[in-house]
Amino acid sequence: EDVGGWPQLKAAQAPLDTDLDGMPDDWEKKQGLNPKDHEDRNKINKEAYTMLEQYLNSID
Repeated sequence: EDVGGWPQLKAAQAPLDTDLDGMPDDWEKKQGLNPKDHEDRNKINKEAYTMLEQYLNSID
């Protein structure tokens, strides 16, 4: 609680990523991607971002 102190970070279970492409399976399914195909991360969206970039840009 001191000024300049380190924040308390909570541990959490990482989301399931079957193909180990850096995007959680649930997110891939919502985007119409195949959670078992790691090459999905390289697909380009309409804004000229890869799907991995799109996912990373959506993280809060």
